[in-house]
Amino acid sequence: MKKILTVLTAVLLLCCMGLSLASCGSVDMNEVKTTLEQLDEKGELTANIDEDLDDKTTLKRFAVNTKAEDYDDREYLYIIQYASTKYAKIQEKIQKMQYEYQEKYQDLLEDQREERLALGASVSELNEDYEKVCKRKGDVLIYGSKALYEKVFG
Repeated sequence: MKKILTVLTAVLLLCCMGLSLASCGSVDMNEVKTTLEQLDEKGELTANIDEDLDDKTTLKRFAVNTKAEDYDDREYLYIIQYASTKYAKIQEKIQKMQYEYQEKYQDLLEDQREERLALGASVSELNEDYEKVCKRKGDVLIYGSKALYEKVFG
């Protein structure tokens, strides 16, 4: 009887630890909204906050961008809360695949540029792409500029 109680206690402790770790992985969207509003008021970035969406899969969507004058120089960060963790996982996989595709595309553009230069053609400089991040915390997916991510989440 003592062994059974010990095993049950150990299983119960493991379950409690697992649930507490799972709850730590979420994002407080109200806190993020407050941070974004403060940074927007300071003029450090532009935040577009959508909380009333007519979408069954997306609960909240925050779009953040830097205030660069040239549209091509802006960096973006998207913070999206989905209706379920499973849907967020699928969206995370899609975003990571898109980033991999874009990286391969940029590599090919650089190869093309080098070959054009080697053949004597003149080409303009390619735009430098910013460092990207793609993270999921529970039902919230965060992707975009790593610099903006660090500004918002510290």
